[in-house]
Amino acid sequence: MKPMFLILMSVMFASSSAQDSLKVPSAGFKVKIAKVFISSQPEGAEVFIADEEIGKTPVEFDYPSGRHQISLSFKGFPDIEETIIIKAPETRKRYTFEDTRATLNLTTFKKARVYINNEIEKDYENIKLSPGEYHIKIEMDSVKTLDKTVSLAEKEIKTLMMYPDFPTGTVQVSANPDSVTIELWEQGVDKYTAVGSKTFSSLPVGKYRLKASKKGHKSHTEDIIIQKGKAEKRKINLKRGPDIGGEYVLVEGGAFMMGGDGCSDEKPVHRVNVNSFYMSRYETTQAEWNFVMGNNPSEFTNDSLPVENVSWFDAVKFCNRLSETEGLQKCYMGSGNDISCNFSANGYRLPTEAEWEYAAAGGKNDIKSIFSGSNNIKEVAVFEGNCKDSTRAVGSLKPNELGIYDMTGNVSEWCWDWYDVYPAEAKNRSNPSGPNKGFLRVIRGGSWYNYDKCSRICCRNLYNPNDTYFYLGFRVARSK
Repeated sequence: MKPMFLILMSVMFASSSAQDSLKVPSAGFKVKIAKVFISSQPEGAEVFIADEEIGKTPVEFDYPSGRHQISLSFKGFPDIEETIIIKAPETRKRYTFEDTRATLNLTTFKKARVYINNEIEKDYENIKLSPGEYHIKIEMDSVKTLDKTVSLAEKEIKTLMMYPDFPTGTVQVSANPDSVTIELWEQGVDKYTAVGSKTFSSLPVGKYRLKASKKGHKSHTEDIIIQKGKAEKRKINLKRGPDIGGEYVLVEGGAFMMGGDGCSDEKPVHRVNVNSFYMSRYETTQAEWNFVMGNNPSEFTNDSLPVENVSWFDAVKFCNRLSETEGLQKCYMGSGNDISCNFSANGYRLPTEAEWEYAAAGGKNDIKSIFSGSNNIKEVAVFEGNCKDSTRAVGSLKPNELGIYDMTGNVSEWCWDWYDVYPAEAKNRSNPSGPNKGFLRVIRGGSWYNYDKCSRICCRNLYNPNDTYFYLGFRVARSK
């Protein structure tokens, strides 16, 4: 920086006549230069000395000793002006702006659009404004706009309630344990939040997402339709467990055409009837595995990633322990190749191959797209073409028609069945669970390590039940 004072000093000593008129000392006089430090609260104020712009606080500069006129300016605050005495070798000065701004609190619907002097305001609580007059406008689709002009004095605190005439309803949430965090929101709209049981009144009608969560518990999420003048009541009891994963989708039973024509073991295409069952919305995560098993065998580690490097036997053991954790009846009995499954038990188990394909194809919808949820693999599957050499967090891409994620990507998934070709006489099978004995177990769904051809809904694969790979995991099911 080359301050104005250097120019002035050169002029002052240009001639003896100038010295006489200005009454400066003799030629032996030496101007003392000081280090000056200016700070302010809040920071970022513009600093001027004798109309010369110095910089923004906090600022450090060199300046001649003496008396000087200093001014500081910060948006929304009155300017500070005074005479500062600068002394060598160092002068420090801190200024505090007096906050004379008014505080405006606006309460309205979260989905409303708020304008102050025609500028949209996203955060309209505790708005700091300079004293003056302001035009407030509240807009919502399909209803009359609200307009209001307000005057704000210095340090005034004013609250305005401005609710357009929009139909509303109520949501009453009873939560256990008491310290559950409740979140309620519409798509693209800020959340209403509370801790513990809460009644949310005067909510604009529409579709909302309700989430209840607490550290060390499985979160609960559901959709709610709020109707005019009605109260929706929800009672939520959170279970102990990890907060990532642990959500289940009811797959309503029905008939579908199982198989395809991509590979020989997908034939013949045949009709299969499946009873209703629950399928996990996400592949089993490392958070879930660690909570139940107390370790993490995965190659790629993060709570939100699917667990991998687990054998079929590991997956069966996880299912039984998870059932025990939640006080449910275990599905699996026996050991080694003599393990049997009780499909009537209410505990957790691996899906059968038929259940897996039925859910991947959209259940009763029987969409039968190439991949689960789309004919475009990049929309729904983490595979060799978009994986960046690793798994990704479960649910990163679009779900299928049932709201189930990653069925044809991320990690391949163990199923219950021993592998065998479909029986040639297969025509109308009901709840098939594979042969009673075998050497290899069925794998379904492609992985981050596979090409798109291996990610098709109908594609079948097989592994030794003792095998573990960094692209092989599972998801769980429950009988209804």
